[in-house]
Amino acid sequence: MSAAARLGRIGGAAVLALCALAMLGAHETRPVDAGPLAITAVPVAGAGMQIGPFTPGGAWRLDGSRPDFHGLSGLAILPDGRFLAVSDRGWRVSFPKPGDAGGVTISSARVPSFGPHALNDLEGVAVDRDTGAFWITFEHLNAIARFAAGAEAGVAVQPAAMASWPRNTGPETIVRLRDGRFIVIGEAVSPGRSHSHVGVLFDGDPVGDGVRRPAKQPPAEQASGAQGRIFHLAMPNGFRPVDGAQLPDGRVLILGRKFSVLTGFSTSIAIADPAQIRWGGLWQAREMARIDSGPLADNYEGLAIEPARDGGVHIWLVSDDNLASIIQHQYLLRLDWPAP
Repeated sequence: MSAAARLGRIGGAAVLALCALAMLGAHETRPVDAGPLAITAVPVAGAGMQIGPFTPGGAWRLDGSRPDFHGLSGLAILPDGRFLAVSDRGWRVSFPKPGDAGGVTISSARVPSFGPHALNDLEGVAVDRDTGAFWITFEHLNAIARFAAGAEAGVAVQPAAMASWPRNTGPETIVRLRDGRFIVIGEAVSPGRSHSHVGVLFDGDPVGDGVRRPAKQPPAEQASGAQGRIFHLAMPNGFRPVDGAQLPDGRVLILGRKFSVLTGFSTSIAIADPAQIRWGGLWQAREMARIDSGPLADNYEGLAIEPARDGGVHIWLVSDDNLASIIQHQYLLRLDWPAP
């Protein structure tokens, strides 16, 4: 390798390292409305390659008309078929699939009890496909908020089982199971438990009925939610969980992320059966596919599952550009799995 090439690689690695530091740093305290948003889905190359058992059915770069359309870190599908994404800058964004009709909306995930200066680092989102209600995880606050369909403000809870999670590697993943239970998983590694990640299995809605607890228990608007059971997720090959969704057969796909200064971001898609979650036990996920090179490699943080007409599923991934659009992108990737 030539000296120029070595310098180029070192320079690129340095930029990636800065991106990683930005990813781990504090975020803006409160989104400021900058008007309407328009999103353009630009097709990108890479749709012909095989990724494990999945075949890419399309890949797009998402360009927004607002300068704050960045940092998408969670993805779900609304009852009308549009996407609902959340960002680590405090925004929730709904938009149609590429080629579909439908409007684009953007608004802040406002929780009155958190006050105007809360760190709105939104990381995970789950949707009730019947009612349109949705739940968002707040990483810096170790909190979960529920929003009714169309509601501007939500009600939140900071579960006791999540109180000791690190502020910057807190609840990254939230999965609403079809039986009404919830899985919430933190990104932080737990040394001593096979380098696993702490998760909580809630028997029902973790936010509950929204009834206020006594004022001495912060935050001021603390809801009485379902009880949670702690478990530990073992991810394959050192990946950290960043999102997940349930398959039609009941198993859960878990999106994993790993970063190296030399190679950049790698993505893993793993599978695990929630029937195997045991209180205090180790929940093992098995890797199915990996994206660590090629034109589609990026910092994927959101995953959603959509049933396909042929009996299979479409797996949608969205990447977080970390405000570093020169070397990262907001990709939307569809993977087709004909026989889960």
